[in-house]
Amino acid sequence: GFWVGVGIVATLLVTAAYLWSLGGLMEAIDVHLGFTASAYWETGNAIDFLKAAVEVPTQGTFTVTAPFVALGLWSLRTNVRLLAPMAVWLGLGLFFALVQAKFFTYHWFPFYVPYVILAALGVGALLKPTSDSHAARIAVFGACFVFFAQISAVPARELYRLGGWAAGLYSTQSQYDRYWFLSYTVGDQLRAAEHIKANTEQGDTVYVYGVDATARYLSDRPNATRFTFNMPITVNGPYRDRYRQEMMQELSEKPPAYIIVGLPWEIDNTKASFYAFKEFHDFVMSGYTLEKQYGIVDLYRRKSP
Repeated sequence: GFWVGVGIVATLLVTAAYLWSLGGLMEAIDVHLGFTASAYWETGNAIDFLKAAVEVPTQGTFTVTAPFVALGLWSLRTNVRLLAPMAVWLGLGLFFALVQAKFFTYHWFPFYVPYVILAALGVGALLKPTSDSHAARIAVFGACFVFFAQISAVPARELYRLGGWAAGLYSTQSQYDRYWFLSYTVGDQLRAAEHIKANTEQGDTVYVYGVDATARYLSDRPNATRFTFNMPITVNGPYRDRYRQEMMQELSEKPPAYIIVGLPWEIDNTKASFYAFKEFHDFVMSGYTLEKQYGIVDLYRRKSP
C-alpha cells in the first residue's frame, strides 16, 4: 500500500512538473478541473448525476463480468500485497470517471484494465482443479462467451465493411458515409476538409464552431484559437463569458480564412446556437460568405479585404 501511494504521488508530481515546464500547469488545472467543476458538477441534480454515472457500467460487458470481478477481489483477500494495489487501481479508475462528471465512454478507460484483470482472477478461481462444480464451469464458459461476443461484434462488423471496400463493392466516400452520429457524418467532414485544403494556403487558419474538429484537422490547417470545438463557448457556467471574450479577441485580431459552423455541442439546432451568440454571428455575417455546405457543415469563407 505504501509503494502504491508513492507511485501515485510521484506520477502526479512528474506530470505537474512537465506541464509547469511547458508553462501550461495552471491552464491544465483551469480546463480539466475548474471548467469541469463549474460546468458539470453544478448543473442538474443528484438523480441525473447517478443516471449518467451508471450508464456505462450497466452495459452488457460490465454487468456480465461484475460477479467475476467480485470473486477476483475475494480470491485476493489473503494476499494484501496484491489486493491493495488492485483495489486502489480500481478505485482510482472509478474516481477519475466520477470527477470528470461527463461519463463519456473513454473516461472509463483507466477503470477497464484493473476490472478485466480482476475478472480474469475470478474466472481462474472458478476453474481451479479443486473445484468440482460443473455448473460453475458452465456458467464461467457461458459468461466468457457472452463477453467475447459483445466485445468482438463491433470489430467484426468493421472488418466486414473494410473487406467490402477493399473488394471494390463501394467507394471510399461511401465507406466514410457509413459512419455517422445524428446529423454528423464522417463523409461530410472529409468533403469539407478537402474543400478547405484545396482553397487555402498552408498557413491559413480555420475556426470551428461545432463538434466538427475533424474537418479542420484533416484539412491540415492550423486552428485560429485554442478552442478546437464549441463546447467551452456554449456550455453555461462562470467560464463561458471569459472564453467567449478570448475567442472573439483572437478572431478579430487574426481572422481565419474559413469558419466552420457545424453540429453544436448541445446536439440541438445548429442555427439556433449560432444565432444565439450574437457577437460571433454578426462577426461571421459581416466578414464572411457562406461558400459551401456539406450536410450540416457550413463553410464560411472570409471576404476579400
